[in-house]
Amino acid sequence: AFSSCVVVLNDEGKILFLKREEGAPSFPGMWGFPGGGSDEGETKEECARREMHEETGLKANNLTYIDERRNKNKSIYFFKCVDFSGQVDTKNVQKEHTDFKWVDPSDLDNYNMIPDSEPIIRKAFGQMIF
Repeated sequence: AFSSCVVVLNDEGKILFLKREEGAPSFPGMWGFPGGGSDEGETKEECARREMHEETGLKANNLTYIDERRNKNKSIYFFKCVDFSGQVDTKNVQKEHTDFKWVDPSDLDNYNMIPDSEPIIRKAFGQMIF
């Protein structure tokens, strides 16, 4: 089993963050990327697409792989998505989260993010400095 997460960037260069519920099993109350654990037989990318859609209502048209991290013997794969369809659907968000925000990279310090999010964001932006 593994997890896949997606750094979703809109055309204003803002990042989609979801706020985890206070009762979440990991990182309660913190802001993070859409994502979650794989289903049986899924590829890393299929998992990323499904989780992004389930948690936000957005459909990923194109994903770019950016990184892999290990957490307690489990791999977490990170993708970037700049090409997506739809609007964030609050009903989808509220299944597992309490809020969502499109965050400007210059405002990241104002959010209690899951640890090590910033290096992933920097990779997602590539050479773009913030």
